[in-house]
Amino acid sequence: RKCVWAMMLISILLILHVQRDRYIEALRWHGGIADHGPPLPWEVQPIILPNDTYEASFLAPSLRRASSFVKLSSSVLAVNGMASSIFTNSSRSESDKSITMVVGSGTLDCKEAKKPCFVAVQQGESLQDQNCYHFATGSAFDDLKSHGQDLCLRSKQVYAALATRATANQSEVVLAWDPIHGESSRPYSCLARVTFPGMQLLNSLAVDLVASVIYDHVTDSIITLGFSGSQTIIADQYQASTLRPQLRYSIPISVTWLLHAPKMSDGYLLFLGSETPFVGSIFAVDLRRQMIYQQDPPTAGPSQRPRRWVLPYNKFVERLPENPAMASKQSQDGPCAH
Repeated sequence: RKCVWAMMLISILLILHVQRDRYIEALRWHGGIADHGPPLPWEVQPIILPNDTYEASFLAPSLRRASSFVKLSSSVLAVNGMASSIFTNSSRSESDKSITMVVGSGTLDCKEAKKPCFVAVQQGESLQDQNCYHFATGSAFDDLKSHGQDLCLRSKQVYAALATRATANQSEVVLAWDPIHGESSRPYSCLARVTFPGMQLLNSLAVDLVASVIYDHVTDSIITLGFSGSQTIIADQYQASTLRPQLRYSIPISVTWLLHAPKMSDGYLLFLGSETPFVGSIFAVDLRRQMIYQQDPPTAGPSQRPRRWVLPYNKFVERLPENPAMASKQSQDGPCAH
């Protein structure tokens, strides 16, 4: 009887091993095309240099929001995605629930603050089912001062703020939050364009539930990251200047690190697989060419490039429908209006 159980156990292990190998090849069997083109940027030089700013986000279906590590300067690192933000190497309270740093704030004109300029969204007073927010600016992270007027939202926390446009006439920031009271049984998140430093609402949009948000400078796009019904990653692309829906990219993994370093990865979304059988594999979305690459983990030999495939467009890329009922161009309309 012990021998029978041992044989069954060995058989199950062999089956799992074979299934793992078949799973890792599944994408290639279903239309993936081998790509022998020139090296991609991160294949010839480091993604992050010592003095670069960057953002690394860990995404998993079990986490409501991605845990993001954002390097704001050479000495300050912010950890977002929890009930409060955590900052390192700062005299500010290590955990500050009232502050959400604006990613990419170096492009904004702080006027009275000298460069480098730090910008944050700071929570102010609370009104019944609303919380109010305003910008805070300063030439040092520990010396942020309130600036501009308040914008009140049906939100417990603005968990993402991205600097998008900075012109002589007007600068813009995109905010992301989850509404306190939804007008639909389906959960959703909100995006809004606001002016800087006035915090005037330009327009807002309700989107599928978001785990993380980033801004891509090359394509001038807001990218929201969430999960499909099958718990795989979906990346939705919106035009930053209007929040108009563009494309949805389906990434066939569930647990991953998203690496975003503006100097190297702008124009791409880089996902580093963190689940078997994709540990170490890179899934890269080329936002300019609207392509998805799957790349094997690095090989031991320095002269041998990892194998790379292009995933079929018609299976992994689709156009996002516009939903006027979920968008608002006026401050008093739409599910995400204030």
